Amino acid sequence: MSSYRYKIESDKKVQRTLFQLKTRLRQDSNYTKEQTLYYAQVEILKWVSRNFPGRMEEAAWRGESFSSIKIGEKVEAACSESGSLWALRYEHPDKDNIAERFWITDIYLDSSHAVIEFGVRLSCFTRLKDIDNIKYTRPRIVKSLGVNPGFTDQYVTVNSLNMIDNSDKVNQFVDLLESPDRSLPIVVLSEDNTNQFGTGFKYVLDAEKLSREFIGFATVCCINYLAARELSDQIGKEWSVYNGAVRTYYPGLNLGEDDPFWHPVVTRDRIEFWSFEDLYHEEAFEEFLKLKLLEYSGKKQVNWTSKFYFDINSSELSRKIEANELNDNKFEEFKSQINNYKEQYLQAKSAEEDALNLLQQQMDSNNSILEENRRLRYKLDSVRYYQASSADSAPLEYPDEYEKIPEWVEENFIGQLVLHTRAKRLVRKGKYQDLSAVCRALEWLANDYRDIRMNGADDSNESLAIEAKRVTGMDLTLTISESRAGEQGKEYMIEYPIGSNVDRLMSWHLKVGTSYEDRYSCRIYFFYDRDRDQVVIGSLPGHLTDRNS
Repeated sequence: MSSYRYKIESDKKVQRTLFQLKTRLRQDSNYTKEQTLYYAQVEILKWVSRNFPGRMEEAAWRGESFSSIKIGEKVEAACSESGSLWALRYEHPDKDNIAERFWITDIYLDSSHAVIEFGVRLSCFTRLKDIDNIKYTRPRIVKSLGVNPGFTDQYVTVNSLNMIDNSDKVNQFVDLLESPDRSLPIVVLSEDNTNQFGTGFKYVLDAEKLSREFIGFATVCCINYLAARELSDQIGKEWSVYNGAVRTYYPGLNLGEDDPFWHPVVTRDRIEFWSFEDLYHEEAFEEFLKLKLLEYSGKKQVNWTSKFYFDINSSELSRKIEANELNDNKFEEFKSQINNYKEQYLQAKSAEEDALNLLQQQMDSNNSILEENRRLRYKLDSVRYYQASSADSAPLEYPDEYEKIPEWVEENFIGQLVLHTRAKRLVRKGKYQDLSAVCRALEWLANDYRDIRMNGADDSNESLAIEAKRVTGMDLTLTISESRAGEQGKEYMIEYPIGSNVDRLMSWHLKVGTSYEDRYSCRIYFFYDRDRDQVVIGSLPGHLTDRNS
């Protein structure tokens, strides 16, 4: 019975989105917007006609709505009543004749604004058992239009190499990194000032080649040595890229909240010895990076805002029905299209169910990981207690500057205390005059405080405040109430876990000093994560702003 059920499940038709792009066409000053729009439409139709078995209707080349069906392939286009929105849908069986597999490319051009918006989505419908054999890929039309007229992502030209080589460009780049309108990952190649490998090249990869190869799914930038140093000063070393390394910055980046590991950096020496499939060295890394970026393109969430063929055609049919413009033949056509839409709806519903099943699997996996983390933390704690009780255990050495605190915490308190991304950024700029007091407070939170909390005590326990004062010389007090925290915006909140879109209140702090001058007072804002049995530091060592003060 189970094998029969497996066969039914494995033969079920599922959808996978393989490529998505929502961008703007570059407007050349030598051409009007209308000329750019016409050129893009013709290029799209030429691309389809090279694959479509037969001639498309003449209406296609006039930018009008049409439908052509030949030998199992179908290409349709719809134009909005205003003429500013044009969309095309191309359906065809698998070119390798894989049974029950077909492909759909949806494209639109929206000229209703100052700059023409271009959108494309490639999907594949196949049997569940074959889904892992489908590779993420980019339609050729994307590269064609990316070369001419080209794409723009904010003020960056996607299809050309972008050089960051002065202060103005560094500032512009930092703004771009955190821009909510940025839609593409940025791959940054840093200059190798040491040239320790003796290659004679400043950059480990061929930047010009990558900028062409990654059209439509990533923007490529180069940053020289001096600009990389300035970037590090602005956003911190953990976010920067330098000494020949390559870094990918994904859209939606928040320097104050995100984990830098989500935006991976690979050093030059690792790239030199990279292996992937049957490739080695730089070539292997380039291919690996390309496939990762294509996968991101297929999996990312895109707000399409109802501009594809299905959406425009449905709106146009509704308008004609209301205006009583449909004759008997049109009604039959309408019925046929309704059946087609029903089939598409069922396909979309199946894809949604698959996504929900995948989400449930990920949730189960996350719970399993959490449980495994608890077991590992327990073992790690046991080792720590054994080492601390041994006769030759030495007192912990403190760092001699604030810049070193994040690394010191990771080295000594893993699984016990974590600095949130915001805390890492702020502590590097710390000014409080007694650095050792800050380190002593962090050590107390990671050890004694955490032990007491793990044994069931809460922060209101008076003995905790007494112990905090005795060991750290600081007062353990509430920061702000939930109701008042809302009045301060997100000043007292941090996203935790990172990436969860859940805000947590930093409800407690260790404090010393009453002055608002950072040299003479210290505040360490935190909360205790009971699920992971660790202290989460959200901000230190300066004051947070109270709008009422």
